[in-house]
Amino acid sequence: MWKTCLGLNGFISGKLHGYSYTLDEVLSRARELGFDGVEIHNAFDPFPGEGEDIGRWKERYERYGLRIAGLQGHVPLPGAHPNPEVRRRYAEMARRQIDLAVALGAEFVGFWPGGRDPSLSDEEIIDRLIDTFRQVAPYAEEKEVRIHIEPEPVQIDYKLEIAYAVVEGVGSPAFGVLCDTAHFNVLSGGEPYRWMRRFAGRISHLHLADNDRTALDIPGSSGSSKHMIFGEGELKLERIIPTLVQAGYEGWIQIDVWEHPDPLRCAEMNKRALDDVLSRFERSRVRVFSPKPGSKEATYEVLPVSSIINRFEGMHISLVNVEPGKPAKEMHRHEEDEELWMILSGRGLVVFDGGFEAEVEAGDVIYCPLGGEHHIRNIGDEVLSIFNVHLPLKR
Repeated sequence: MWKTCLGLNGFISGKLHGYSYTLDEVLSRARELGFDGVEIHNAFDPFPGEGEDIGRWKERYERYGLRIAGLQGHVPLPGAHPNPEVRRRYAEMARRQIDLAVALGAEFVGFWPGGRDPSLSDEEIIDRLIDTFRQVAPYAEEKEVRIHIEPEPVQIDYKLEIAYAVVEGVGSPAFGVLCDTAHFNVLSGGEPYRWMRRFAGRISHLHLADNDRTALDIPGSSGSSKHMIFGEGELKLERIIPTLVQAGYEGWIQIDVWEHPDPLRCAEMNKRALDDVLSRFERSRVRVFSPKPGSKEATYEVLPVSSIINRFEGMHISLVNVEPGKPAKEMHRHEEDEELWMILSGRGLVVFDGGFEAEVEAGDVIYCPLGGEHHIRNIGDEVLSIFNVHLPLKR
């Protein structure tokens, strides 16, 4: 479902802690850890210049069996500059980065729109960034390359609200947000999952790291969010992955080791943790009841949780708690969407038109097809808790 890449940005900051790595050392370790590719950074491995042989440049990665997943774009101008001519030049340089991505076979390019500027209001930042990236996004669409900005405490898009407004204002399917879980945790005050869901359909790329809501505070550091090994902070991979599924994200997952004291160890530990969670997520299985409208018959399947969630887009999710002896709702039908009930706790009796009935418990999933009447009643002694999903099927 997902591919993983190692971010080379973290190996620039290794020098901050007394580490110095060669490209071959990093790529060799990335291959050993099972990464599918890397996200390249100009400051660690300078991008090929004009006239340089792109094929030979790529070979250094390909001989390790690694794809160049994407670029952390290099545009040394402020994207929210008050002068429209500077913003035009920013856009022109960004388009050249997209050309480089195409030549390298990369899928995405990330852009930093500049450092924080206290003299600018949020409205000025938003308006200028919208103007800048409206000059870039159509070209990205044409070249079929995804582009994004990264909300970060030390950047001009230092609020998630700013990034959201810019993405909405640009309004391009090629333009989105980079969800760095460490930055999201800091900028949201510990509510990153809520913002992941809010950015549903607009997450263009993912950087994965743990965080404890603090920034790194040592001489020479950027002052940005700490990127930690999972288990050292407060984020939970077991919660991040399902939230990303709900948000419709299916792109690359980058392990981000930015400014970590031991970037290779951080890469290894977080890759292993991610592999474990993804494996368990794919193996997680539930019983699915699929009654046939107007019939006492039903099919019973045991399916991976991921395959159930991935069938849908545009989902509306709610948590329903039903007291003992009560129905969640009387018999009803849906004419424009279908429904899933995932039983979290308690015992229930599912009833469908045609006479189908089944007792269900925690771990069961009930599929309610379009047009079929149905309801569920609590038949236990404790609250029946249901994860309720309304959604149209993907066509």
